[in-house]
Formats: sequence, C-alpha cells, structure tokens
Amino acid sequence: MNWRDEQIEHLIMFYSQNSFLYNPECADYHNRTKRRLFLETLAKELGTNGRHGKHTTIVVVCKFVNLIIVAKCAELGLIITVLST
Repeated sequence: MNWRDEQIEHLIMFYSQNSFLYNPECADYHNRTKRRLFLETLAKELGTNGRHGKHTTIVVVCKFVNLIIVAKCAELGLIITVLST
C-alpha cells in the first residue's frame, strides 16, 4: 500500500494528539470503545489508499507501529530492509 506524505503526517499528528491510543498509562487507554471510535475516525480522515480502497483501523494501527519501529531503528543506527509484497 502506498501512503502519501500527507497521510503519514496526519497519522503521526493524530496519534501525538491522542496518546491514550497507545499509552497504557493514560486513563482512557483501557476504554476500548473510545479507542475504536477514534481509530475509525482516523481511518475515515485518511481516506483512500490508492487501488486498495479505504484504510481500515487495522491498517492504520500497523502503519503507526511500523513508523515507530523504523524511527527506533534509525535512532539505534540499525539498517532496515523493506520487503515489498
């Protein structure tokens, strides 16, 4: 799936403004309904992802996790090989 730079920026901004989505120390972290609703909202805001149609909440979460992994590896000076399917 191809992500546009604007979509990635929006994804990062959304998560940074709503840390309860990934931070277990936040009070709302355990509120699954709220997290699901926020992720559904984010998926709708991101719109479509080219030929694959609309983003799903699972795709959105996976993309965020991947961005964290890439950032952490870069911080540690590790080289990442990206596999394409």
